[in-house]
Amino acid sequence: MAIRHIADLVTTNANTYANTDEFFAEHGPCGGSNPGCTSINFEMQGNNGVRRTIIFEDETQFQAFFPNTTDKVFTVTKIEKVTI
Repeated sequence: MAIRHIADLVTTNANTYANTDEFFAEHGPCGGSNPGCTSINFEMQGNNGVRRTIIFEDETQFQAFFPNTTDKVFTVTKIEKVTI
């Protein structure tokens, strides 16, 4: 079964961003280029972070995704993880 994971990514510095492109320019693709995602979407949350919504094909894809997100200069707050 597919999994939807939603998380807020917020910078740990004082910088602000007008759009997702500015956020990605500083923080990288934030998983957006990961081939293990069925779909991924980002939207601005205020001016210092983004909300990331990822659809994974299954739990195996989900578990494989997260080792790729270490050593980043932003916090990750899980909003939701549900089987869909």
